[in-house]
Amino acid sequence: MDTYEKKALYITALYGGLTAKQSKELYGMFSNAEDLWRNLRKRHAACELLGDKKYKVLCDNMTDSVYADSVKRLEREGITILSPHFNFEAKAFEAERNASTFDKTNETNRSTSTFDKTNGAERNANGLGNTYEAERNEEAIGGSVVWDYYDSPSVLFARGDTRLLETKMVAVCGTRKATGYGKRVAEVFTAAFVQSGISVLTGVSLGIEAVAVDVATKLGGNCIGILPCGFYALSDDRCARRIVDNGGLLLSEYAPDVGVMSYHYLERNRLLAMLADVVLIVEAGNKSGALSVAEFAAEYGKNVYAVPGELFSVASKGTNKLIKEMCGVALEPADVIRDFVDVYKPVEEVKNDYNFSEEEYKIIDALKADTTTVNGIVETTGIDAAKIVRILGLLEIGGIVFKSEDGYRLAVEL
Repeated sequence: MDTYEKKALYITALYGGLTAKQSKELYGMFSNAEDLWRNLRKRHAACELLGDKKYKVLCDNMTDSVYADSVKRLEREGITILSPHFNFEAKAFEAERNASTFDKTNETNRSTSTFDKTNGAERNANGLGNTYEAERNEEAIGGSVVWDYYDSPSVLFARGDTRLLETKMVAVCGTRKATGYGKRVAEVFTAAFVQSGISVLTGVSLGIEAVAVDVATKLGGNCIGILPCGFYALSDDRCARRIVDNGGLLLSEYAPDVGVMSYHYLERNRLLAMLADVVLIVEAGNKSGALSVAEFAAEYGKNVYAVPGELFSVASKGTNKLIKEMCGVALEPADVIRDFVDVYKPVEEVKNDYNFSEEEYKIIDALKADTTTVNGIVETTGIDAAKIVRILGLLEIGGIVFKSEDGYRLAVEL
């Protein structure tokens, strides 16, 4: 039988539309989850907190039958709800759970992470972080720190492999109106991140982020997408579907039935900055939404990098300005990967990992010279086209090259 904790979580998440602050205040009005489930209608202070409309919707849906129907639909759609622990009357209580609920291994891994523990400590010291001391319940993300910020979401809806939340992540962001230069940079950097075992985090947008998803999924890398809407509003999004179909993860802080609103994009960018260990802005104009990811990340104490672009290119004015005013410059993938100390390898060490034939070296040299088509490689190397196709296929399987929209590209720096 499901616990009251789980039932209260599902109904407040699906029908409450609560902010993290509202959730904490609502839970604080009750002694435990059963008290909330049984006596919500009797707490007039809850109506004052939520407003008449939201309060009525929540009360009307806090029933066993609505809960059962909701669980069935979520299970059918492959959606789970993730949340931090409940907190009632400013005291956390222990929910029913099995012995493996809270992953101590993940907590240990988090404590040894290479990223910005000082900033996290400073946030809590300043009263901005989550100061609760309780263990998370069975719905929680084992070791994720997404709940540790003053403006963290109250819940997350997830579809896919939630274990990816315990991996190291780089957010690859940029304009929807990507130039050929921006797409090429996104391809090269994303391929290098995948090769280094770093998960690629995006906002599942067109342009730069679509390129990052395409490369990461083709190379078998970990890919995580943050949505600006609920899952049911996303039926036709091929990019999001590709992430899940290739073993990745989709997240949203909105209930499944919620459609896209203009302000959701800024909230999604905030969540991107929360989850990312490092943020990379590939290409962005002065008004690109990707710039807000950089601003949020800087606020959260994350390292931010931008790729410089042509001085007179409108598409690069935002990234060039970021480099001038607030972030590091990324001239090559290693500039970002160095932040991930435990996975970074110098280029020379990477080269030594491979043992190519003479023909493979010729093809690789052609790709380095931006000869991307089979016909172009034939002219450059003199190798038979059929053999080139076979070698490229083997190199693609080995993660050395990948196929992009304009031909073949190197997936690693050689």
